[in-house]
Order: sequence, then C-alpha cells, then structure tokens
Amino acid sequence: MTDKKIKAAIIIEMMGRPPEHLSSTMDKLLEVMGQEKNIAITNKKIHELKKVEHKDEKGKIIEIPEDRQLYSTFAEIDLEAGHAMDLMALCFKYLPSHIEIIEPQDFTMNNFDLSSIFNEIATKMHYYDAIAKAALTNNQILTNKLKALMQKSGLTLKDITPEDVPKEKSEESEIKEETAEKTKTKKTRKSKKK
Repeated sequence: MTDKKIKAAIIIEMMGRPPEHLSSTMDKLLEVMGQEKNIAITNKKIHELKKVEHKDEKGKIIEIPEDRQLYSTFAEIDLEAGHAMDLMALCFKYLPSHIEIIEPQDFTMNNFDLSSIFNEIATKMHYYDAIAKAALTNNQILTNKLKALMQKSGLTLKDITPEDVPKEKSEESEIKEETAEKTKTKKTRKSKKK
C-alpha cells in the first residue's frame, strides 16, 4: 500500500443521560481515540447537546420526565491514520456514523494488505454474530422458563397488568422499604412474645 498517511474525516454520535455524563464521555472518548497507535487527531469539534424528541404514533411530541430524558451530541473529527488497517481498526472500535477519506485520492494496495483488511472484517463479523446468537439463545431460554413458570402458576400474559411489572426503584425507596420491613418484623416479634 502507499506510504502516504490517510487523511480522513469521521463523525461520532452519542446518546444518553444525564447530559453532564454524555459531555464528559464524549471528551474521554476523543482523548482515548487520540492516543490510538498510528492515529493523530488534527481537528475536532463537539456539537452542543440536544434533547432527543419522543413522539407518539401520530407524530405529536411527548413530554418525558427529566430523569428519563435522553440527550444526543456528535463530534466531527479530522484525523490522520498511518495505514488503512489503522483506520479500519478505529472504525470497528469507535463505530463512527460517517467516514470520508480526504487523502490520498488513489490507493495502490497489494494482495496481502487487501487480504488483511478482509480477514479483519470477517473476524469482527464472526465475533458480532457469536454475540447475537448467544443473546438470542439466552432470550429463548428465559422465554421458555417464563412460560413454564406461568403454566405452573396458571397465569397467562393476559393476567399480567402494567401494575404487576416492577418499576425502577431509587436507593431512597429501597431504604424506606427495608426500614418498613424491619419495623414490621419487630412488631410481629413483640406481638408473638405477648
């Protein structure tokens, strides 16, 4: 392959919450990316955080509680890679949403370099395929166990209402529940002693 460095522009997108965490995570990601072997970040611009809009089936915007509100941001990054394999490794590791090769305009590549690139792609595809198959298998196992438990108890999915599904608990509510349970246990012991 050519000895010229590869100049590229990439876009990295991120979504999450809370907003402070998202900002610091993007900063850390770009810092770590800049330390990658044979990668030099020549310019970067992190765009302002924006709230992710949630819409109903009719396209009407739904208000989301602040503790569940998602935010998004993206960074435009100009970089230089020492070799096509370095750029490809960066793409697999950081999953940019867009990649544009700026220079060189023409590549000359020998069969060994091209084979290395395709082998790296195949290796990653097999890795992700194994993860997907494992997740599907685990999902099927859990589904079968849930069906068996429901059959034993005589329940059907129609019997389960949204109120039956546990909601996320805060530490504070868990502490209150533990305290209430301990108080209840103490009262039960006292009444048994009488």
